[in-house]
Amino acid sequence: MRRSRLFRLLATLLSGLQAVDGCATDDDCSLNGVCSSSRTCVCDPGWRSADCSELDLQPVERWTGYNHTNATGADFYKQGAGNSSWGGHIIQDREDTGLFHLITSQISHGCGLAGWRPFSTVIRAESRTGPRGPYSYAQTLFSTFHHNPTTIWSPADEKFLIYFIGRDVEVGDVCRSQKWNNTISVSSSPDLREWTTPIPQVVNVTNPAPWPLWSPENPTREILLAVEKNNIYRADDFAAPHELVVEPRNTERSEDPFLWRDKRGHWHILVHHMIDIAEGRKGPRVGAHAFAREWEGPWTYNNKTLAYNTTVEFTDGEKLEYYRRERPKLFFSDDGSMTPLYLLNGVQEFNKSGSYTLPGKPDFSSVIFHLPSLHSEYSSPSSLPVQQCAPPENILNRRGTVPHDSLTPSAQKVQDNDVGRAIDRFNPLLHIAHGCQPYTAVNDAGDTSGGLKPSGKSDGGCKDTSKGQTYARAAAQGDKLAIMYAWYFPKDQPIDEVGKGSHRHDWEGIVVFLDNLTDPNPGIVGGAASGHGLFKKTTAPQREGDRVKVEYFTQVLFNHELQFTNTTGRVYPVLDWDAMQPAMQEGLTKTNFGSANVPFKDGNFESNLEKAAL
Repeated sequence: MRRSRLFRLLATLLSGLQAVDGCATDDDCSLNGVCSSSRTCVCDPGWRSADCSELDLQPVERWTGYNHTNATGADFYKQGAGNSSWGGHIIQDREDTGLFHLITSQISHGCGLAGWRPFSTVIRAESRTGPRGPYSYAQTLFSTFHHNPTTIWSPADEKFLIYFIGRDVEVGDVCRSQKWNNTISVSSSPDLREWTTPIPQVVNVTNPAPWPLWSPENPTREILLAVEKNNIYRADDFAAPHELVVEPRNTERSEDPFLWRDKRGHWHILVHHMIDIAEGRKGPRVGAHAFAREWEGPWTYNNKTLAYNTTVEFTDGEKLEYYRRERPKLFFSDDGSMTPLYLLNGVQEFNKSGSYTLPGKPDFSSVIFHLPSLHSEYSSPSSLPVQQCAPPENILNRRGTVPHDSLTPSAQKVQDNDVGRAIDRFNPLLHIAHGCQPYTAVNDAGDTSGGLKPSGKSDGGCKDTSKGQTYARAAAQGDKLAIMYAWYFPKDQPIDEVGKGSHRHDWEGIVVFLDNLTDPNPGIVGGAASGHGLFKKTTAPQREGDRVKVEYFTQVLFNHELQFTNTTGRVYPVLDWDAMQPAMQEGLTKTNFGSANVPFKDGNFESNLEKAAL
């Protein structure tokens, strides 16, 4: 007994020593990063924490993913759950690269997640607004009962493969759950629309997660199949018998594996962590990560650092804790780096019978995020392996949300004409009386700022005066030239320590009116400053030389806005909309800044000029 206690004490001391000393090998970084010479982990994009095992998730845009929990139908046996979905996989079309598919389970007859067996079907949904969706139903691929689909591209077979559980079943007229043994089957397709007759492969097993062993150096048809408890089967090809070859035996309290090989050739599994089940709860500890240098093992199951939990933050600043968040799948970048761009989960809210698919986006200093589905129970999108699918590069995969302080101002750039010279000449002086300093909103690649959650001090996390950028756009208004100047702020928080009523992101702008559209040496005839969606107008804005003086201040209990002022501020490098890189315009146009709107993007610009007119 004494020796046992001594060993436990020694193990504790050694564990503490390792924590103090930091990492020794890349394994201490969960193979999601590298151990630096300073013995700290440098995580790959999309991952964070001391051991790089936590997904670096960013706020989720509402009404993305696949959520049809409000649907009704003549064939519904009950109301309230809609067309619930559960889990899913995002795939970019190989021919039409602007089209994204979501293959997910959808529960028929309005029976909701509780009726998944036998009412689950496998359906295909489509999005033309990028991988995050929203997705709309396109077709039913497999009727009742089929569930748990995972879809990948097999480069050796030049086909899509779908693995799922189930068999053809005629359902009754009542939403009643049934029990029977599961069988994993596989089917193939050239285009995701027409599928071959399923081939049964593994009996009494569930949660299929395939990954081809193919690589450019080894163009084999062999395939791996991870299943519940993270056991791994291997087959010579998808149609051949699948043999159980790996049993880690250290992950009994997990299910729903998602298997992939990273850019270094290491292997990973993301799972639904079920540790809270023992306490009679579905969460909040629901995401875990396992890793190995070789697929044969040994596998390390990280039960200390959560990959994610049941709380999702939305871009409007609100947070929602879900009752269930399961079936994780990742959608990766297509540049060979295997950077996770989206996490998809099936989610279910508390006291709701419906479920849906929710996307999440990680922040990898250039991209990642969460995706939602369309019903109370929903599924999240997952991804195809980069090297497996290798679809043509698409700006929707390349552009993303990055930390607000990772962006640096672009060099001043305006049109090479009289309009551009006027934009430069009249670039305003901005003074910050309260709140955040202005920050850069977009970089050359189109990556946009993730902003700041309103908390702490009103200027907490946004005091850097070197990050500011002035954005401009000009247009004729009658015989005048109207120039809009705008600035981006990571958060709008009027009161210290008060987040309610505040929001992530703020855009404010002014319009300067010049007296002659054709005069190479025009003069200022007026200005308008934004606030609460309106403009305060004047024919004599304060200025210093040719530059008007404007101030960012707070209306206590309301928000921040702009006004003309006697106080002299700073001039920031100006970036003209009509001289921007197309990727920048795309990023500013398509990014959802929550409660804030880019005032000079198409549609907003014309409307704001009308509001600001003298």
